[in-house]
Amino acid sequence: MLKKGFFAKFPTKILEIKTLIDFSISDYLAIIFYFVAIYIAGFFRKFNQKESNLENYLIAGRKISLPAFVATIVCTWYGGILGVGEYSYQNGLVNWFVWGASYYIFAGIYAFVFAGKIRKDFTDYTISDRIYRKYGRKVGLVSAFVFLISTSPASYFLMLGILFNIFFPQFSIDFWIISGAFLSVIYVYKGGLPSVIKTDFIQFILMFAGFFVILPFCYFQFGGIDFLTAKLPETHLTLTGTLEPQTILMWMFLGIITFVDPSFYQRCLAVETPQKAKKGILIAILFWCFFDFMTTTAGLYARAILPNIDPVKSYPLLADLVLPTFFKGLFFVGMLATVMSTIDSYTFLSALVFGKDILARFSGKENDVEAVEKFTKYGLVVTFLVGVVLATSFESIIDYWKTIGSLAIASLLLPIILSFSEKPPNSTTTISGIVISFFVTFFANHFKFKIFGISEPIYYGLLVSCLIFGVGKVLEIVMSKQE
Repeated sequence: MLKKGFFAKFPTKILEIKTLIDFSISDYLAIIFYFVAIYIAGFFRKFNQKESNLENYLIAGRKISLPAFVATIVCTWYGGILGVGEYSYQNGLVNWFVWGASYYIFAGIYAFVFAGKIRKDFTDYTISDRIYRKYGRKVGLVSAFVFLISTSPASYFLMLGILFNIFFPQFSIDFWIISGAFLSVIYVYKGGLPSVIKTDFIQFILMFAGFFVILPFCYFQFGGIDFLTAKLPETHLTLTGTLEPQTILMWMFLGIITFVDPSFYQRCLAVETPQKAKKGILIAILFWCFFDFMTTTAGLYARAILPNIDPVKSYPLLADLVLPTFFKGLFFVGMLATVMSTIDSYTFLSALVFGKDILARFSGKENDVEAVEKFTKYGLVVTFLVGVVLATSFESIIDYWKTIGSLAIASLLLPIILSFSEKPPNSTTTISGIVISFFVTFFANHFKFKIFGISEPIYYGLLVSCLIFGVGKVLEIVMSKQE
């Protein structure tokens, strides 16, 4: 039965799903105002003339305020909105369990153990700088190539292309991948991290506003818990769904990518004080909890109301059905903001790795301010081109995340964690651990290893990594005793 009041004028009858979302002039205006606001914030900024351009461009002069730090951390870590919609539509509450709870735990550990220590490293601009300092040039270059893969914004380019194509299908997904990616990164080329931070503040507000408006419309048109219970498969309302235990553990373990994610490291370097780095991450966890509640609930409503649609399009098609004019545009803007806030961050990070950590190091110009900024801008162009090529060559966002996350964690987790110890492993052990673990994970994924029922590639890579660093430590102890 429909609720009385404002919501009563919207029908509960499910209409035939259209390929083109119905937009009004006010919806288009919401989108136009969004891009105007983003470009004003992204292109117009003031540098502090007392500091080097490099420090401003790469880490915003190490003076990001607590609110800005929280906003950019929350935005950057939540770009895969269509993937979240796909997963919650297909699996239900397990979406929160594997992609929410585990990430809160690892982010909390990061806040208490690493965030303050990172901010005290005044000579670092990137996470690769730490690897170079602790392990030497060879290890630094090898790890930089792994970071280059893990920071590629390709999956987010694809999501943006799909999102635009859903609303404007007159053009192909490939067209929207290229156009959307260009629109998301042009201001980064000019402004660096300060531009990313300013736009993230706006996008932070919009991503929450977009999902905040859709849930009341769903509730008042269709009902609450009773409706969802009646319409959803039983497994959608359990924390494990239909997934196997090793798959659940794998997805939860991917939350540890926080420890190897360059965006966390960079933001901790850029915030004003070590205390604000720790406090900001803890506050961000609260915002993630709230946003996860909204996105998972929206996914459940989409599955209950529209049971036979493409899961990737669950959020847009749900919005088209339940939202009136302007609110539909606001929701679309919220999804755009969620994806674009991650695209600009990861594009910039990938460009930093390519320009500063690879080109500048190879050329011996890592201390040349003008050269580093020039190489980073080259990196933006390369990142854009490679990301577009990758985005147009694969289809599954979920599989891409799993593959890239598994490669990064298996090869880099132990080297990064051990870099905070008083005596890190030697460079020979470290480079062996990174390279061998990377390829073991790659081949386990490619050839679909399954030994003793274990099929997830990340387990093979981590096991090899632990063995290599364990043996390396034993050999160091033995050699030190012989001396």
